[in-house]
Amino acid sequence: MGPSDRLAAAQLASELRAHRQQLVDAVASGALPLADLVGTGGSDHGAGGVKVVVLAQAVPGVGKVRSRRVLGALGIAEGARWAELSDAVASAVVMALAAAATACDA
Repeated sequence: MGPSDRLAAAQLASELRAHRQQLVDAVASGALPLADLVGTGGSDHGAGGVKVVVLAQAVPGVGKVRSRRVLGALGIAEGARWAELSDAVASAVVMALAAAATACDA
């Protein structure tokens, strides 16, 4: 791998990180509901490589502790990526986080 290949790989990695951060920011702002990522494996939005815990923590009204408890109750590993979830599990995550956010607001 030559210097130009390394530079191209580093640039691509940087672009992917920036895109993933924009995705997390969109979820955090409420502009992109987590439910929109179900059924696509995150591929339409580029969420496939994002860890589930990072997306869960970004959901408005759900913090670090509550999101980790929800994921733990569902048996989802800390390092699991969104693309690794089946549609049924992703839907369960969305519903559980929505319930956790609603419980927090009440």
